[in-house]
Amino acid sequence: MKNLSYFLRRMVRNSLINRKFVIINIIGLSVGLTVSLLILLYIRYETSYDNFNPDARNIYRIVEKNKQDGSVGAATPVALSDVLKKDYPEINQVVGLIRTWKEVKVGGERYDNLKGAIVEKDFFKLFHLPLRLGNPVTLFKGPYEAVVTRSLAKKLFDNDSPIGKTLEYEEHLFTITGVTDDIPANSIFDFDFFLSDQFRYVSYPDLDQRWYDFGLYTFVTFRGNKPPGGFEQRLARIEKEYYPDFMKNRFSYLLVPFKGSHLNTLLQGDLVAAVPPNYLWILGMIALGILIIACLNFVNISVAGAGKRSIATGIKKV
Repeated sequence: MKNLSYFLRRMVRNSLINRKFVIINIIGLSVGLTVSLLILLYIRYETSYDNFNPDARNIYRIVEKNKQDGSVGAATPVALSDVLKKDYPEINQVVGLIRTWKEVKVGGERYDNLKGAIVEKDFFKLFHLPLRLGNPVTLFKGPYEAVVTRSLAKKLFDNDSPIGKTLEYEEHLFTITGVTDDIPANSIFDFDFFLSDQFRYVSYPDLDQRWYDFGLYTFVTFRGNKPPGGFEQRLARIEKEYYPDFMKNRFSYLLVPFKGSHLNTLLQGDLVAAVPPNYLWILGMIALGILIIACLNFVNISVAGAGKRSIATGIKKV
């Protein structure tokens, strides 16, 4: 105990005597570690998108490729999901999502900074967003139903239960029939409310003919959790059977994994802009370089003060 007390007093005394070296050493190492840690946390955040969904590896996206310039768009025709459900029995679930852009009114007050989507009720099960209020069995039976997140329910109705209350969108009143948890920030589904998929038939009476309207983000799962061989080739039937003449030979369908969508820079116009993986590798190398420099700087300064410490050690021995 005496030795420990002696060494502590000695360390404090040496620190006071050589305070400039100590301050530079500690600040340099601390800044290097902090910056490196912040960069690594950012990389972890960007690579963790939608990892909260345990079934993410079994979900696929159907996207559209432009045959003329080779570009790949994340959005597909709004008529696609109904055809997939009808003509492709190997598909287990189909979830089509249409973003909404217009304001919402509640009690005469306007909210124009909210993000919404028109989705099937299977969306909540597929992406593990369980309803905290409401009945998932009877959900979205009609076109004028809505589900809100907990944060939006709090914002719109304070502590009152939102179930049974209404919000106005496009001059239509939607009854709130469900409340779900807030979607994590590291998700491409950055939405505050969801409208019934039946409403798309109100918005688009000619939905089955709107192959020129690219506004649907299409997610599917397959029986057996894997797409059957030649599935992309079978999707070419859609163009032959449903596309109007002026759209033929212009687009083709591709199947891409849902997991890793946030790092897939080939997808243009996605729900959330993708981050190039090369940038994350570069940031990782920068973080490693900063950490190495900080450690080398700490060692060099410590070695520079070793001479004075050796003298003190000699005197102590004498």
